[in-house]
Amino acid sequence: SEAARLAIKGYQLLGKPQKAHDFFNRIISDGYKPIIQDLESLIFALLMYSRLNLAVELFESIQKFGLTARTSTYNLFIDFHLRESQLEKARESYQLLLSNGLRPNQGSYL
Repeated sequence: SEAARLAIKGYQLLGKPQKAHDFFNRIISDGYKPIIQDLESLIFALLMYSRLNLAVELFESIQKFGLTARTSTYNLFIDFHLRESQLEKARESYQLLLSNGLRPNQGSYL
């Protein structure tokens, strides 16, 4: 898992979010079982380069991997929408966090 996150981070630092996404899909098809931090790392990389559609697609697949989104997962979307001045979308992400029984933390408000 740490190696996968480092590879994704490397592609992110190189400004290649699509390569990070492709890498993730390749290791998944090879039988890799991700943990939530893997998905959060990739979602972060995708959102950093405004690849919202891919990030949402990945977010929606979290349950497929037998995982549960955490407050920090939702915070990635809240932060993205705030940076893009999409206040209503940020509020929707915050409401989704609450409706899924999660508690906001400091990152939910920054």
